[in-house]
Amino acid sequence: MPPEAWHEVEGLVNDLVAAMTSGDQATVRRMTVALELLSDERVGRVGDPADGPPPKVLMDLSVRLVHSLDEDAGDDEGETPKRR
Repeated sequence: MPPEAWHEVEGLVNDLVAAMTSGDQATVRRMTVALELLSDERVGRVGDPADGPPPKVLMDLSVRLVHSLDEDAGDDEGETPKRR
C-alpha cells in the first residue's frame, strides 16, 4: 500500500477518535463507514489469512484507537476504567 494511503487512514482514525471523545455519534458512524470502505478498497479484507499479517502501521493505529476508547470509558472523576 502506498504511504499516502496510510496518511489517509491515520487522518480518518484521528477524526474518529475526536468524534468519539466529543460524543458526536453521527460523525462516529460516518468515520467508521469511511474506514471500512477504505480498508476494503486499499488493503483488502483486513485479517484475511491469505493477505498475511496486517501492516505494523495499521496495528499501531488500532492500538491508539483502543487506548482512546479505554480513556473515554473512565468516569468524570478521572478514574481509570475497569477491565472486564
